[in-house]
Amino acid sequence: MKAIVANALKNQMLKKFAGEAGLILMLRVFAAGMNYVGVICLARWLSLSDFGIYGSIMSAVGFGAVAVQFGSTLTAIRYLGEYQVHQEQGKTHGIIRYSERGVLLIALVTSTVLGGACATTAWLGYFPIGYVWLLGLAVLPAFALTDVQSAVMRSFDQILPALLPKDVIWRSCIPLFAFMLFVYCPAHLRLPILLVLSALSLSVFALWQHWHLHSTLPGAIKSATPDYDQKSWWSTSIPIWLLLMSRISFRTLDVVIVALLLNPAAAGIYFAASRTSELLGFVLSSLNLIVGPNISKLYAADKKAELTQYLAVSSVVIFTPALVMFAACALFPELILSIFGSQFEDGKWVLIVMAFGQLFNAATGSVGVMLNMTGHEKINARIMITTAPFTAAAMFLFAWQFGMIGAAIAAAGGIVTWNVLLWRAARKHTEYDPSIWGTIVFAKRGFKS
Repeated sequence: MKAIVANALKNQMLKKFAGEAGLILMLRVFAAGMNYVGVICLARWLSLSDFGIYGSIMSAVGFGAVAVQFGSTLTAIRYLGEYQVHQEQGKTHGIIRYSERGVLLIALVTSTVLGGACATTAWLGYFPIGYVWLLGLAVLPAFALTDVQSAVMRSFDQILPALLPKDVIWRSCIPLFAFMLFVYCPAHLRLPILLVLSALSLSVFALWQHWHLHSTLPGAIKSATPDYDQKSWWSTSIPIWLLLMSRISFRTLDVVIVALLLNPAAAGIYFAASRTSELLGFVLSSLNLIVGPNISKLYAADKKAELTQYLAVSSVVIFTPALVMFAACALFPELILSIFGSQFEDGKWVLIVMAFGQLFNAATGSVGVMLNMTGHEKINARIMITTAPFTAAAMFLFAWQFGMIGAAIAAAGGIVTWNVLLWRAARKHTEYDPSIWGTIVFAKRGFKS
């Protein structure tokens, strides 16, 4: 491992990567920590049933944000990297404006329609918690918009303003809100008020991020007439959108299915175990924020040796902490889950199974990003779209027959399956292997691609 890093840091791009990665990891570790603390606080300060409802709502918001974005986040990253290399200012201006306005409009319409449906069914008596869901869906527009703005900012190496508003500050507010509500608010009002505060605060942060993005864009881009290459963008974004929808379904639908087939309390236990297992993948998701734009730039510039070294370093940084955390989850699952409360220890096997899936995800590295940023997003989408329905069906059937552990087995099995398929596709259709196994082979060759 030391030899890989020492050899790679001779390269200027990789020195830049090390600096960016350090900043990204610092921010994301803090954000992940605060988010996890927030989940623990909610688990302790809400009833188990309300905690399960909260987990279901936030899972639905995460799924909905990806749905209304139509792949615009990764599409923007891919084309902005290309446009910067070729100095296409009009197209740069065009894709930024098109992505922001389109996503915000679709998110507002979607949240209004779905929120109205929830309120109507609650009023008719068919969905008693419909009013709570109405409040939760108010988070959707700001949630979706900050994702798009963050993607644009990362393409211009604006790491801090890209991550601070939602991933750090907003997530840090959640435990603060939870504490205030626990101290001053009656138990039955804590969840509704928490959702209102979440929606309002994130909307404020989204507005600030929008102002900062447009005030710091280079003058040549702002003064250029927007060039809307919609045909190219949509041909790229649709397969990316389908694969992102498939990917987010692995992370969110299992919680919703457990809530529907079992009960909100079981969903709360499952949600805590699932979110704990996701800590194994936070380095992967964090580094992908900068790996994607840099892969796009290096690939467009045809810098094969630099890209190979770049992927090798990133795979080591991704896999090592995931392996350590998996060992902790496998050896001390009850101790870890007891942080949420004694009743959460029933989710120990869910934690172990889901952690294994996340470990395998980390081992394959940035394989999906590699395909997306090298023009093979349709292959990525085809794999994800093929595996997602089978995984969702397996989640439903296994949860129905075996409860929480059944849903966990199906979810982890789906993660392993699509990662194997993506890894094989990356090796077949590109010259690169971003997995930890590819890095080992690269090291055995003496760091020669």
